[in-house]
Amino acid sequence: MICSDALYGLLHVILKNKFSHLNTLTLMSVYVPVVLVSVLVLRHFTKTNDPSFNVPQGSMLWLLMAVGLIFVAADYCFIGAYTHGGDVITVTGLALLTPVFALIIGFAASLLIPGMIFVMPNYWQFGSFLLAAGSIGFAVQGSLVR
Repeated sequence: MICSDALYGLLHVILKNKFSHLNTLTLMSVYVPVVLVSVLVLRHFTKTNDPSFNVPQGSMLWLLMAVGLIFVAADYCFIGAYTHGGDVITVTGLALLTPVFALIIGFAASLLIPGMIFVMPNYWQFGSFLLAAGSIGFAVQGSLVR
C-alpha cells in the first residue's frame, strides 16, 4: 500500500506540473492503451492454474465491465481536477474523502441489496473521518491564500 501511495504521489506531481494544460480525454486516450498492454503482458507471464485468473462469466462479467466504467469515470474526474486548475494539495486532500464515500455507499447498498452485510465503523474510524475532513478544510483554505 505504501508503494501505491508513493506512486500516486508521483502521479499527482507529474500531472500537475507537466500535463495540466492538456485535455483530460487526450491524457486518458494515451495512457489507457499502455495500461491495457501492461496488464495483458503481466497476466500472460503470471498465469497459473489458479482459478482466480479465469475471466468471469455471465452477470459477473457484466458487473466487472461496470466496474471498468466506474474506473474510467473516476480517472476522468481525477485527471480533470488537474486539467481544470486544481493543485496537488487540494486534489490529494480531497482523495482523503474516499473512505467516507465508501462508508456511505456501503451503508446505502446494505439497505437496498438483500443479504449484504454492513459493518459500522468503530470510534477510531469515525475519528479518522473527522480528522480527514479537518485536513481537507485546512488544505483548501491554504490553497486560497496566495
